[in-house]
Order: sequence, then C-alpha cells, then structure tokens
Amino acid sequence: MTFVADTSLRDRLPDADRERWPALVEEWGVVEAAVADEVILPMARDNAEMMVLSRDKFIDHRREHPWIEDHPERFLAWRMNGDSIAFVPSGVKPEPRPLVSREKEAKLVHAAGLATAVLRTRWSCGDPYCTAAMTREGELLLWPVADAEGRVRCPFCEGPLAAIGPRRQTKQLVLCDMAGAELLRFPIEAGVDVVIGRGRAIYGVGVDSLPAPPERHGRISRQHLLLRLRPDGSVMAVDLGSANGTRIHRAGAPAGDGVRLEPHTAVTLGGHDLLSLARSVSVYVSGQRFPVGDGRTWSGRSEPPRTEIESEGTT
Repeated sequence: MTFVADTSLRDRLPDADRERWPALVEEWGVVEAAVADEVILPMARDNAEMMVLSRDKFIDHRREHPWIEDHPERFLAWRMNGDSIAFVPSGVKPEPRPLVSREKEAKLVHAAGLATAVLRTRWSCGDPYCTAAMTREGELLLWPVADAEGRVRCPFCEGPLAAIGPRRQTKQLVLCDMAGAELLRFPIEAGVDVVIGRGRAIYGVGVDSLPAPPERHGRISRQHLLLRLRPDGSVMAVDLGSANGTRIHRAGAPAGDGVRLEPHTAVTLGGHDLLSLARSVSVYVSGQRFPVGDGRTWSGRSEPPRTEIESEGTT
C-alpha cells in the first residue's frame, strides 16, 4: 500500500499525534503532498491494478481524469465493523457535466482567494498591451485573481484592475477542446453579447489567444458564434454564418455529430447541452451558482472576505 496525505493533515492532529507524525511518516512511508489528490489520481491512472481508498468522489477531477467514471470498481471507502475495517464501494458514479463543472469552478475560485463581492463586480485592465484589454474593449472577460495581499489582479498580465460597476445577471460558460479538456471558463452577462471566433474578438473570445490554443482552431470563423443571456436566465446561441458550422448536441439525444445550426437562427442552450464549433472546440453552460448581479461591488481596498463563498453554500 502507498499512503498519501495532505501536508495540512499534521496541523489537524492532536498535539500528541502531531509530535509522532515524523516517525509515522518514516515508518509507513507516507508521501506528503500539498494536495493528495494530485498525487493519488495520476498514480492510479498509470497503474490499472491500483485501488484508491478514499471517501472522496473526486467530482472536480472528472475532466482531467475521465477514467474515474469508467472504473468505479477501483474506488473504495472504509466502514468500521466493531474492531475490524471493511472496504466497500465508495459510490463513484457518472455525474452530469454541470455538476462536474460546478465543483471544478468552486475549487478554482477558492484557490484564487476570491470573495463573492469580487465576482459581482465588472473589472477593467488598464494595460493596453494585455490580452484582457484587447477583448471586450478593456473589460475583463474572465474572473480576476487575488494576490497575497488580497488585491484583485488581471489573470493575464497580473496588473491592477479597476472596478467599473456591478455585474448584471450572470452565467458561467466553459470552452473545451473536442477531447473534453477545459480551455477557458468565462461569465456571460445579461445585456452583453459574447462572440466566439478566431483572432481579436471585441466583446468576445478569440480562440487563438487562449493559453493553449486548440488544434485545428483555424477552422473556426473570425465571427463564429454569438452567445446571449436572456432575461429569463436561458442562454441563446446564434451561428453567425460560419464556414464550418456549429452543431448542438442535446442532452438525451443519440450519440453522434449532433444537429447543425441554421445560420443566423437563435437556439436555446439547455443546461446539459453542448455546442461544437467547427469540430474544433465545444461550449457548454457551467453548473455555477455564485451569487452575482445584486448591485454590490468590490472596492479592492482591503482583503476580500475569503470565507464568504463557503457561507453562501457554493461548495
């Protein structure tokens, strides 16, 4: 057996056990890691005979490790039977895409140290040479990041951001490659159309400016797809007459290439639907539920309340 533990484990132990921790690490050969999951899952992925003993369902890792849902029998939890321990199935099962996306998003936002007040605010990067400033006429499309002092920063150039008002109703969208690897997540705001295309896309996403450009992104038209958040909270999609088309894969429909959208004709994107752009990248609605759009904004002049997200039930 290989034992892997978060480095924070020793800090949660009683004082007497904390003193014994170095001896236990040496005796049992414990592998310490900042995040144990990032060690356990690659090990199990590369060794098909290895079982994973954990009560974690690893929902936020399903995109990076699709093999989890293919082999639920390899995941076990433990149950006490008097003085003995029984190993039982941990309950890993296929999960809907929005739930996986929501868990992933919650993890990313917590890691960035962002408070909900930051997410309620629209931000602008003042560096004219920054990628963020070249889209949406300076308005930051992505969530900002927080530095060590709690100040909001641009995720591209790490420069300071200026608050430019409250967000309206918002939903989160996810852009991924055709293998399902996540490339970008971004909020779509009521009243602000987002265009996905190739090259510089004002008020939108330029796929060839992504940190890891998808293969065959040249198949995507410069103005390929328009996305709009309606007042009722639904997401509308319109193919802008793209050369290689957009296909919609409806939840519950037979597997296949999906249905090609008629150019310049609006369709409603359901929470479990997926759009395929020129068979190069895909877009779907995240399961996010971070509260935004209530008129409150973040001034950025003091450290964000990092526990606020937990108190509002987002994990």
